[in-house]
Amino acid sequence: MISAINTVGKAVGGRRLLVALTMTVLAGCGGGSKIESQIPRLICPAVGLVQGTTTVTKFRDTDSYLEGDVLYEAYISGLSSSCQEESGGVAADFAFDVTASKGVASSTDQVSLPYYVAVTTANGAIISKQVFNAVVDLAEDGRGTVREHLNQHIQAQGQDFHSYEILIGFQLSEDDLVYNLSH
Repeated sequence: MISAINTVGKAVGGRRLLVALTMTVLAGCGGGSKIESQIPRLICPAVGLVQGTTTVTKFRDTDSYLEGDVLYEAYISGLSSSCQEESGGVAADFAFDVTASKGVASSTDQVSLPYYVAVTTANGAIISKQVFNAVVDLAEDGRGTVREHLNQHIQAQGQDFHSYEILIGFQLSEDDLVYNLSH
């Protein structure tokens, strides 16, 4: 029950492209087929990353945005997803990488990064949001990556699950978000 913006299999334009490609492929199959039985149902919710929340830079002091005050920087990438129909709903499986780099003001070898997964309806209403923690161990070069794997079950009767979105991003403070939007 979560949603996002840099999507895998998302956007209306993406659905139009999928339908157009499906129709083009089916047009080459000959005239005797019933096309309705060959077009796959679009049941999967879009899964994506929310713009402005895919990176985080933490500073030693919230009043200073100097490079010498950076504790760590991190970003989310490598999003992949799949889903399958289940009794009364769909199960979406998705994974992504969380990569962190130690800043010059840090002496830690591990970074704990809170991120959220939210599910929204077609009109943007959040029906579920959970906050998780990615723990990244930093190697000698000060960098590390962890792959997060999650499963989200969306249950509803008679719904178009493809109209739902599963959104992912870092759980940012107001200062973090202002910094991201200004850089």
